[in-house]
Amino acid sequence: MSIKDLISLTKPGIILGNLVSASGAFFLGTGGALRPLDFCLTLIGLSLLIAGGCVYNNCIDQDIDRLMERTRNRPLAQHRLSMQAALVLATALSVAGSSLLYLLGGLLGLSLAVFGLFSYVVLYSLWLKRTQWGTWGGSISGAMPPLIAYACATHHLDLTALVLFLMYCLWQIPHAQALGIMHLEDYQRASIPVVLSGELGIRRIKTMTPWYVVIFCLLSLSLFFIHRVGLIYLLSILAMSTLWLRASLFKRNQLSHRNWAKKSFVYSLYMVMLLSFMMSVDVKDLSSGDNSQIAQNSSLSLHSHELWFAWLTSTPLQK
Repeated sequence: MSIKDLISLTKPGIILGNLVSASGAFFLGTGGALRPLDFCLTLIGLSLLIAGGCVYNNCIDQDIDRLMERTRNRPLAQHRLSMQAALVLATALSVAGSSLLYLLGGLLGLSLAVFGLFSYVVLYSLWLKRTQWGTWGGSISGAMPPLIAYACATHHLDLTALVLFLMYCLWQIPHAQALGIMHLEDYQRASIPVVLSGELGIRRIKTMTPWYVVIFCLLSLSLFFIHRVGLIYLLSILAMSTLWLRASLFKRNQLSHRNWAKKSFVYSLYMVMLLSFMMSVDVKDLSSGDNSQIAQNSSLSLHSHELWFAWLTSTPLQK
């Protein structure tokens, strides 16, 4: 057992991806103001919670991990770490993350954290992953981090929270199905039906993906019509949705299945990064309620676009 093995159990890539979407949701909740302490603690709490869920997932999936090329070298699959040690680590991380989110978001934050962990570990990993409903089960857990971040920022759920949840749920479907096509042989070897019925299942995914993109686009744009974001957000998301739709619709008969899936997968990543960025920099200031007062009175508050600018100007260019 090594530190590298322990870190790999937590799936850092998944943590980072979820923190991107959670950051945008947090800024949306604060009306564009950065409350540094709350922001950092929210991301730390989510990181711990997601890490705990990922370690539990490794424990559950160790049998199928041995069958898949891209996962067969994971610590539990190779017996470099005992199941007991992994379960202790998963529980410690989950309790720490849930406790921190309780301190930030109260009972609402704790409830969402527990439900998010349950939906990933039990609903998805234990019950649905090896069924045709696995992708839909995973979409619920995948939409929880931004919802939790929004709740920690606002201390309540509202129409915006519902839009966020539905939006990220729907984003997960074409994203996960494209990944399923890219690693089709691995999933077939492990009997995980991300793609059903071989060629027929792939064609069905290629037919349905443009519809998912359109509905996702409409949900994303609805934030503008409920006056939570500005015109720049609207135009940016519309442009990226058009590019994603073009890639998934007009390229589906021109590219091989794998190349089409790779292109759709990449656009899904571009979309979620742009979405989070634009929710941060073109968000409407909160104009009512206690949340507005908190954001305005915090002596440590900055506007989120100042944070992005500081990060961009301080990051050295890669040569």
